Amino acid sequence: MTNVSDTTERLGIDGSTINLTTGGSGTTATNGFAYSVSVTGGTATVTLSKTAGISVADMQTLVTGMTYSNTSQAPSTASTRVVTLTAIQDNGGTAMAVLTRAHPAEQGQPRSRCWQSTTHPLTSA
Repeated sequence: MTNVSDTTERLGIDGSTINLTTGGSGTTATNGFAYSVSVTGGTATVTLSKTAGISVADMQTLVTGMTYSNTSQAPSTASTRVVTLTAIQDNGGTAMAVLTRAHPAEQGQPRSRCWQSTTHPLTSA
């Protein structure tokens, strides 16, 4: 995610809240994905992995269920946050296309600004 500027920014992924701060790591609640977080120059990179893999249907649920929030009482709203998903691969070994979504920084949404996606089908070749 680009333009991360507050330590209170988070992504909701797979039933877990992941803080967008360097060094964060753990396992998601729903499907047990290992995750790690690094932040460099305002860009947060969240890496998810699961040794057993994931089905296309579960991946679609994972991607469309992601949320963004900022719990600050005075969050930075100067820049749009952009989420880019890369290197998506199902348990069949087929790499998926890159998907980018933007979340505009909005005035008047001081506590939690969540974005909802439209469906972006992930299909195996």
